[in-house]
Amino acid sequence: MPYFLNCDLGKIDFQNKKIYIKKGEFTTCSSKKPTWKFKFRELKIENQTLIAKKIIFYYKNFPIAYLPKLKIKLSWKGSFQPTNFILPVKVTYYDKDIELYYFLNYKNKPIKAQWGIFFLPLHKDIGIKFKTSYTSFFTFGFNYKYTFFGKDLDTNIYLSKSYKNLNFLSSYNFEKIDYYVSYKLKIYEKENEKKEKKKIYITPRYHINGKKLSNLKISLEFENDCSKIIYHIDPLSKSFGLNFSIKI
Repeated sequence: MPYFLNCDLGKIDFQNKKIYIKKGEFTTCSSKKPTWKFKFRELKIENQTLIAKKIIFYYKNFPIAYLPKLKIKLSWKGSFQPTNFILPVKVTYYDKDIELYYFLNYKNKPIKAQWGIFFLPLHKDIGIKFKTSYTSFFTFGFNYKYTFFGKDLDTNIYLSKSYKNLNFLSSYNFEKIDYYVSYKLKIYEKENEKKEKKKIYITPRYHINGKKLSNLKISLEFENDCSKIIYHIDPLSKSFGLNFSIKI
């Protein structure tokens, strides 16, 4: 996947095969008005690795997240498959509060892990959150969440299985087992003259145990060739959230 770079000042060390840049921006979106971009204050490329510092992520010219450092490998062995980079910021309105979640992300098949901190500004609380999963035939995962001042502990283990767009999940919080079913449905797809695709998915998720309509949650997912934004909506309990992932 090509990288598009726009910068003001920089220098090239031909002898050591290094590039140094001060102040600029880069993206993998090929359109004239890229969907997303990183603005940085310092960047260097050496040993087929891009390292940027003091970065602000922009989605459609809106600043979304700050990253102190970002490291990207520019060469891979074998055929390259674009991967999703999940931004370390997630915003959720839930249970009459706003959750600002800043985390570190780790992905190395078949293991995924996330750990970080979150803030509840209306409840004036702060907490830590950790989740990991291992995927083979099934996906087995573990979630841990703790708030310091509210002393709210939320821990569960889960097992899930997907078949095409249908997903089944069971979760155990050391008191009871909950069951969920969800289905990812594509409701829109369009391709422009540059063969760039835009897609919209809707995913209803139902909590089987409750047998109430209030246990229905809906996610809207907007995706193009270089980015994805997901809106999580629970219309009856009036909770919602969003998170971004980009392809690099």
